[in-house]
Amino acid sequence: WVTPLGVRRIEPSAGDCTRRFGGFFLFVGSRGGYKNAAALFRALARATLSPKVSLVCFGGGPPSHSELVQLDGLGIRGRVHFMSGDDSQLAACYRDAMGYVCPSLYEGFGLPVLEAMSHGCPVACARAGALPEVAADAALYFEPRSESDIALALERLSDDRAAVESLVSRGLERVRAFTWEETARRTVMAYAGQRPQGDAECA
Repeated sequence: WVTPLGVRRIEPSAGDCTRRFGGFFLFVGSRGGYKNAAALFRALARATLSPKVSLVCFGGGPPSHSELVQLDGLGIRGRVHFMSGDDSQLAACYRDAMGYVCPSLYEGFGLPVLEAMSHGCPVACARAGALPEVAADAALYFEPRSESDIALALERLSDDRAAVESLVSRGLERVRAFTWEETARRTVMAYAGQRPQGDAECA
């Protein structure tokens, strides 16, 4: 049976990310390979958005030469920002972002999805790996191999106030199910050979 991870809400730092970046979408973590950040860059360039809307990539290190070449080619180098910091600074980004976007082709869990929800940040993520199981009905889904589909998700996060309010509400409710206390309880039960009530039998 499955024992999911938990999430603990970190208090955001006092910094105002909106003042620094304007309206922005947030990407968290490493960007190469299956993380699929290159597709998100193409989607940002393609989406019908205000040119003032940007993308903040938190963590994952400074941009590589190939990333800068791609951003220059797309004409969005000035709209993509790379930053690092501690957990409280990341929490401030979640708090202030127009949305957290996870375009990964695969995730075994996807903890940043829940971190974003805990800060009232609307989530758009790939319908891939464990992400739909973790986010359930509290995320806006897209096909991660389709930059046009990702672009549509960005546009909805930017323009559809009703959808955003619904995502925030459902996200705050969803994250309540993922506590470290529950993770510990289910781990102890697993060692004891006890199946949590309601879990399906393993195939």
